[in-house]
Amino acid sequence: MAGGRRLRFSALVIVGDRKGKVGVGLSKSHEVPMAIDKARRQAQRSMFTIPIEEHTIPNEVLVKFKAAKILLRPAQRGRGIVACQTLRAIAEAAGINDLVTKVIGRSNPVNISKAMMKAFGE
Repeated sequence: MAGGRRLRFSALVIVGDRKGKVGVGLSKSHEVPMAIDKARRQAQRSMFTIPIEEHTIPNEVLVKFKAAKILLRPAQRGRGIVACQTLRAIAEAAGINDLVTKVIGRSNPVNISKAMMKAFGE
């Protein structure tokens, strides 16, 4: 290919069984469908079990990943998921019904999703 820009697309994919298992995958490719497929496969390989007590997480967690810091708090039954789009998708994929979150600092979707995975890994 002679000169010019070579485009690459990134895909962030979240997979879960809604029963406590969730995974996140990030991939790049020259074509969008290929990037999505690679990210989906990576997310399926990285799935792990998270602690869920009935409908929410067991305790409050504060996690920092790079410039993103997130606070996860258990919520009463019926409260729902109070979160940004990225954290809501992860919580729903994991099967969490009630959760309160706060993003402190940078709200880059890649970094906050990795911060949430780090929080569940603890």
